[in-house]
Amino acid sequence: MSHAEIVERSHATVTLQVTISLDPKSMLRSEEAIRDALNNAGCLAAEQVLKQFDTDGSAIILGDIKLTSKGLYHKTYQTQSGEPKVDRHVYQSRAPLKIVIVS
Repeated sequence: MSHAEIVERSHATVTLQVTISLDPKSMLRSEEAIRDALNNAGCLAAEQVLKQFDTDGSAIILGDIKLTSKGLYHKTYQTQSGEPKVDRHVYQSRAPLKIVIVS
């Protein structure tokens, strides 16, 4: 069993701890465990980056268009490491069906 966890987080850094269970009888299973643990770590780091670039939900003015947050929406993102899942603000203008995700 392999896993990764966030040990420390600051504004500009994230420190991860990775635990990898190696199979003493199979190089292939050991390599798969290494890959899985590192991908898990990559997803955790990507989640932190996505959260860092989200807004606080305040209104956004783009020219003469005012965008207001519809609230936090749970979304899955595609990264090289996997699919991190993050709650992020989704914005909408007064015009119907115009939705913007600020990143």
